[in-house]
Amino acid sequence: MEVCIRPDGVGQQPQEWNIVMSQPNFDPNHNPYQQNPQPNQGQYQQPYPPGQPIYVTQQTNDVSTVAMWGHLSGLLGGFIIPLVIWAIYKDKPGYELARRAAARAFNFGLTGYLIVLITLLSGFVYIFTMVVPSMASTNDPSTAFSSAMGMFAPITLMVLISCVVQIMMIIFQIIAAVKSNSGEDYKYPLPTLPILR
Repeated sequence: MEVCIRPDGVGQQPQEWNIVMSQPNFDPNHNPYQQNPQPNQGQYQQPYPPGQPIYVTQQTNDVSTVAMWGHLSGLLGGFIIPLVIWAIYKDKPGYELARRAAARAFNFGLTGYLIVLITLLSGFVYIFTMVVPSMASTNDPSTAFSSAMGMFAPITLMVLISCVVQIMMIIFQIIAAVKSNSGEDYKYPLPTLPILR
């Protein structure tokens, strides 16, 4: 606050203070040294208008996320979880991408597991029809061992096929999840049983 001192020692406000105090927005408690919160605005200028509203397409992100989980769930729950996701989203409008992704993940997972199951069952059938009778019919232990070792080569091949199928399933499901998360309608490059659509 600015005060003028008269020669008799009594303080007096300057003349321009009367003009300032007569302003309609005058606040005597206002600190004149306080920084203006919006420095670009003048005394009679309107505040800045609010920005344009931001429209978020939440459904697109949600659909991509559900489609991604449809493919990744094949890693976690085989073909059961993609079936559940397909059943939940099959009739919801706007979720066609998620429905197709879950159906493809189910078909791919079921096809892969059937291939592995058939391969392993063939191995067990081979063991019990070829290896065990061959070992039982031979009285010489060295001959039985050598014939059994020669027959285990197809079993090793069947186990190897099962492992390769499982690894390919994991790789393709991860690729499908990444592509679906970016919004792409991914189709598996291998033929599958078309059970769900």
